[in-house]
Order: sequence, then structure tokens, then C-alpha cells
Amino acid sequence: MSPEEVREPVQAELPNVETIEGHVSRITFRNDDTGFTIFRVDVAGWRDPVPVLGVVDRVAVGEHVTAEGQWENSPQWGRQLRAQRVSVQLPVSRKGTARYLASRLKGIGPKLAERISARFGDDVLHVIDHEPERLLEVPGIGQETLDGIEAAWTGEKRTREVMIWLEDHGLGSARAAAVFRKYGEDAAHIVEANPYRLIADIRGIGFAIADNIARTLGITGDAPMRLQAGLYFVLATARDRDGHCGLPEAVFIEEAVKTLGPHEPAIWSALETEIAEGMLVRVGVEGVPCVFTDRIHQQERTIASALAALQRRPLKETPIDVPQALEWVQRQTGLRLAPDQESAVATALTEKVAVVTGGPGVGKTTILNSVLRILRAKSLRAHLCAPTGRAARRLSETSGLAAKTIHRLLEFDPNEGRFRRNRDHRLETDLVVVDEVSMVDVPIMAALLQAIPDTARLLLVGDVDQLPSVGPGHVLGDIIRAEIVPVETLRQVHRQAEGSQIVTNAHHVNHGRPLEFGSPAAGGDFLFVDCDEAERASDLIVRMVAERIPARYGRRPDEIQVLTPMRRTVLGTEYLNEALRNRLNGQGERLPGRGEMRYAVGDRVMQVENNYEKEVYNGDIGTVLAYDPEERLAWVQMSGQRVSYGLSELGQLRHAYAVTIHKSQGSEYPVVVVPMTFQHRIMLRRNLLYTAVTRAKNLVVLVGQRRALERAIDNDEDVQRCSSLRSLLVAACRSRPASDLHPTP
Repeated sequence: MSPEEVREPVQAELPNVETIEGHVSRITFRNDDTGFTIFRVDVAGWRDPVPVLGVVDRVAVGEHVTAEGQWENSPQWGRQLRAQRVSVQLPVSRKGTARYLASRLKGIGPKLAERISARFGDDVLHVIDHEPERLLEVPGIGQETLDGIEAAWTGEKRTREVMIWLEDHGLGSARAAAVFRKYGEDAAHIVEANPYRLIADIRGIGFAIADNIARTLGITGDAPMRLQAGLYFVLATARDRDGHCGLPEAVFIEEAVKTLGPHEPAIWSALETEIAEGMLVRVGVEGVPCVFTDRIHQQERTIASALAALQRRPLKETPIDVPQALEWVQRQTGLRLAPDQESAVATALTEKVAVVTGGPGVGKTTILNSVLRILRAKSLRAHLCAPTGRAARRLSETSGLAAKTIHRLLEFDPNEGRFRRNRDHRLETDLVVVDEVSMVDVPIMAALLQAIPDTARLLLVGDVDQLPSVGPGHVLGDIIRAEIVPVETLRQVHRQAEGSQIVTNAHHVNHGRPLEFGSPAAGGDFLFVDCDEAERASDLIVRMVAERIPARYGRRPDEIQVLTPMRRTVLGTEYLNEALRNRLNGQGERLPGRGEMRYAVGDRVMQVENNYEKEVYNGDIGTVLAYDPEERLAWVQMSGQRVSYGLSELGQLRHAYAVTIHKSQGSEYPVVVVPMTFQHRIMLRRNLLYTAVTRAKNLVVLVGQRRALERAIDNDEDVQRCSSLRSLLVAACRSRPASDLHPTP
């Protein structure tokens, strides 16, 4: 039975209670990855089974459950109890026991379960557990069947014991289920040996949860395993939250004390131990001692070494006559290159490694296409790539050549978790072009550079003024600041962009100048709508997406993207997605799912992690097309292809009516709507606004407070990421031979 069959019981009104108990009569839906289950409970005194939704591990028909929660009315599925807590006990009634045996123990069907229950009555479970040989008294059970029942019961009993142990030590049923799926029957022993292992192994378990489990196991605050886990947690938090590759040692110790408590001498001792064992490294960055993991520091060294090797190896082909090539390409394209564009093309043709950077409308695409045309005329092989699927598709469209994500170019193997293209199996190419390189982080750049042969050219194209990568480091900025490769910075806005207020204002933002606004009546493409109250601004944004922009500009709601600095608050992605979904697709057919993360046919969704098997990538946006209840598959139109998602895979998606500005990097939308208020005070920064504005192709609408906009334009301070890459680049390319810096395997 599908979840759609859950209907309001015949009973007109259920008592408004928060706790029910009874026997499970039916499992309607279950997500094995999360433990979220929809089931029906036979409650004494009520005529019809009660629908219950909650997270519970391995609930079976016939088991006795107690569910605590709140009643809710689903417009599609009727009255149901959304349970915050579900406890499960073995069945006690004869009927419940028969159902339990048939649903849980392999080899026992409904009829055999009835015969067993008829023979032993209320003693069934005792017999199976302590006197299993007595089952031979039941007609139809021979020795082979008995052996199967004993094996199934032993596994069931062991599983129950492990789950109870995990829950008794501070894990909720959903997380306990995830731990059991990872470790199996050895889960209790593995967790008991080192609960901090869960941080790396189980998604959704951080230091606080692991630390709580450790306390229940009697692990002391200064235990070496706890201190070690805390040190890595501090670095991981700095990496994931702020993009740091490491931390200044003083800051590192301060954060470690906040995480681990007042054990500073023990923390210092643990740090020195990790450094001595080579797992952490102490690195001087501009005279300040900093702490890095050995892995990410080696990745930074790899980047420096590989760039140095590329630059030292001469071009393999005969030098190009640049003036002649420039004249030829302009005849071929019919375009007249401006002086700064000619200079950039010349640099790309004569240098092994070059960077072309600049804002919108300065001609980066024109330069790239000119370089590609010239080098392909010389029969040189070119490989084009970008960090995301969206950016790769845009590169293909603008260049007319095939472009891939960096992961696809390097032939990432999801089963082995590594790239097939590497230092031992390099790309067969003469030129590698990386577009949107501002989005490339340290680990990906290290992997890419190892796969490029020393004889090839490397052309990096991007906008250094945009937000840095979501991952660790600021690779493009560090390469430019190191001054170790030629950099062509384009500033002149060319004729094809001069009529666009979007392009003009993007450069105004970048230079801290006031913006120029148009009006809908005059056909302006850059608007500001004043609104002082955040709640009113949120309502206004919904109306603009649903009504005003479609009516005035003829744009469909699915061509309009709301970009916001943060996830929370009334102007964050969470609230706006809910409001926009209700307005634009409130009647869509709902898919089964957990809690608020449920989708409907017609919903706009974003992929939030790379899925190499489906060839969909973090940041790809699509629309839910259909749901097949028999196959339990959702079909999503994603990046020009129909992609199927099992119910357990829906966690890879998020609603995308509104997305964060960070998530929008590398994308382009016809219309962009951006809230600008002091609710986002800490995020009012120039590069954030610049990135949002440059995502729009035809129209930008800012909604909020002009003072907040002025604050964002004036604030050119950015969080400086802790990284040793710049100094490593300088050392590798100017002072030391490449052999002094060894790339990681």
C-alpha cells in the first residue's frame, strides 16, 4: 500500500491526546536510510488503525509500540500522529505474536505463524528463545526449517540487543539505525572502542553527539582519543564553515579549549603528539605559526610544485607568430579585439600558464574563443572544464566545444573514491582550460594539476572578485597575489555590454560606487524596491515571483531565482522556499518523505551533493516531474535529462525556489531577486552582493533597505582564509627547484 492510501479514520474525531499505544497492524512506508516510517497502529477502543509518522528502527507488524507526538491534519492523507518518540516492545498478544513472526523471521509465513501461535499461545517467544527444538511439534516444521528459524531469531535478537545498546548510550533511533547499517552486529564493540570514529563514518553525527556517547561510556575529558578527535574537529569546522586550510596556532588552541574544555596543557600535548606522528603539521604563514592537517598541506604543496613544473617545461610546438594569429582570428570571427583583449590572447598563446580575470562584459569569453580557435588551427588538443555541471554547460554553449566538470575530466571513480586521471595516468592534451576557476578549491586544483602533462598549457579563466570556493582555500586569489604567472586583468566594459545596467552596476559594486536604478515603466533591468520590514519584504518577494515580474516582464516563475545571503531568518532560504512552494506549487502531488523535507510533483529542487552515477552535481537545479508509487521512484528533470531518484536518495535534494548566493556560483538566471536588509547584517559584504548581481542575465531586483545596500557596497572586508599556498607558490616558482616539493600520490 502506498502512503497515499493513508486516509482519515472513519471515526469522526480522535481524542486530542499526545500518546497512543497498541500493536502495529501495517507498515505503509519506510525509508531505510533515515528510519522514517509511516505505519498504522491498532489502539484499544478505537475502531480503525491510527496512522503514525515517525523515526523508528525496524518496527514490525505485530510489535507493541508507544508513540508520543502531536496530531496533525494532512490535506492529502487525513488525521495522523506525527511522533517525536516511538518505543517498541515485543508483542504480548497471540495475534500480535503471529503477525510479528510472519513479518520478522525468515522462513515463517502467515499460516505457519498461526500454527506456532496456536500450539504455544503466549509462550511462543519463550519457546523460540529457550526451547527451539519444541517447534518440531508444529506440523510443517522439520529440522531444516527449524535451523532457519533459529538462525533468523539469533540475528533478530542480536540486532535488537545492539540497537538497545546504541539507544541507551545516547543515540536516537534514526542515528542508531545508521550506525547499525554501517557496522552491523559489531556496532556496539566499535562504538565502545572509539565513539569519536562516528564523526567521520556517520553523516549527521558531529563532535557533540560523539562526545555525549563517550561520556556515557566513562571516557574522561582529557582522554587521548577525545583530545585527538577534538583537534581534528576544530580544523574541520574551520574548513567547512569558513574555507580555511588551517588555523593560526593561537586561534587553534583557543577553539580547541572551547570545544574540549579547560584542558589546555593536555591539548598542547595532544597537538605535539599529532605533529610528531605527521598527522598535523605546523607551518609558518607570513611569520605566524599555523596548524594544518598533513593532507591539505600536501595538497597545497602539490599545487605549487605542479605549477612550477608546468612553467619550467618549454612549449613543445614552434612559437606562434602572435600578430599574424591575432589578425587571422579577427578575420575568422568578424570581431575586432580591443587592445586589452589582444594582450590577453597574446599572453595565452605565448605562456605555459596564464590567468585571465575580470568582471562581466569585459570579454573573457571572446578571449577564450579566440585562443581556442588559434590553437585548434595549429592541431593542438584542448580540454575544457569547469568546477560544476552548470558552469561546464555554459562553457560548452559559449565555446561551441565539449566541456566537462573537473570530476568527469579526471574520470572520478565513485566506487574507489579516486580519480583515474592522476600523476601516473595523465590527460592526453596540449591545452587545459579551466573556467569559473574562482570556485575551484585546494583539493580539486591539486588533483587537476597532477593530471596535466608538463608539456601542456594551462589557461585559468575566472572572476577573482566573486566569492571564493565553497571548499577550502582561495586558489585563484593566491595564484594572482603570488605573482608567479602572467595575469591579464580586464577592466574595460565593451560595446555589447554598455547598454546593460546589470553590467554597469556590477562594476559599480566592485569599485564601491553608488548604483544606478531603472524603473519597470522605462524598461530598466536593475531595480530597487524599498521595504523596511523583513516580514513584509518576504511577502513582497513571493508576490513579485508569482505575479508582478511575470505580468510586467513576461517571465515565468521558473525563470526567476531568489538569491539570499543566509539559510535562516524570515528572508533566508528555509522560510522563502516554504512560502514560495506553497504559493507556486501548493497543490502538487506530494511524494513520501520525512518531516518538512518532502517534495511534490512540480517542485523546483537543487542537487546538493555530487552524484557521479546519475551525472548530476552539487548546485544543479531541476523540477520534479512525476512519482511512480509502484517503483517508489521520483523523476526529476535535471540539467536537460530525466533522472530517477529512489526515496532514500531524496536527501540529495533541497527546494530551490530560493538558494543561497554561495550555491548560485557558476550559474546564470534570466531574473534574480535579492533581499537586502539588516537581517543579514553579518553577510552584507561587497563580494556577496557582486556575486548575486552577476548571476542575472536580463533583470535584477533588489528588495529591502537602501542603508543595507550601502553597507554591503561599502564593506569590502572579506574573511581572509588561512592558507600557505601563496608562500608555497612563491617558493616553488622563484626560489627552489620543483624536485624540492613532492606532489602527493
